[in-house]
Amino acid sequence: MNSIIMRTFIRIRLKNNIRNTNKKGIGPDT
Repeated sequence: MNSIIMRTFIRIRLKNNIRNTNKKGIGPDT
């Protein structure tokens, strides 16, 4: 798989994880 696509995919997953943790009130405020 293309490294750029992988990087973008990981970044999107990280954003989704941060969003989910913020909804629960856990994790850093970003």
